[in-house]
Amino acid sequence: MSERSYLLHPDWKYFEKPMKQFTRSEWTVLNSQQAEFHENHKAERAQRLSKVMEHGPVFGYLIDLCRHCLQAATKLYRDGFGTQTVVTALFHNVGFMNAPVTYGE
Repeated sequence: MSERSYLLHPDWKYFEKPMKQFTRSEWTVLNSQQAEFHENHKAERAQRLSKVMEHGPVFGYLIDLCRHCLQAATKLYRDGFGTQTVVTALFHNVGFMNAPVTYGE
């Protein structure tokens, strides 16, 4: 899939003018399309986040953040925790990648 086709959808409406000139109805259309876009690409973005953590610097630990998150999520899944808890474990170090000093606050 090309980057361009990823962004464009044949049924959506696009406006060729500066955003500061959009009307209320144009914003309504764009917000609706944006919500659909984000819903349709949620899983793909989540996979990309995991890939960013894979093989990254580990500060002396034996495994990278991706594997650590997978281990945590797997343990919770096997222990019978719900989907929300398992998914939270799967991505719990995304914040650490961006702000390690304030991680956990």
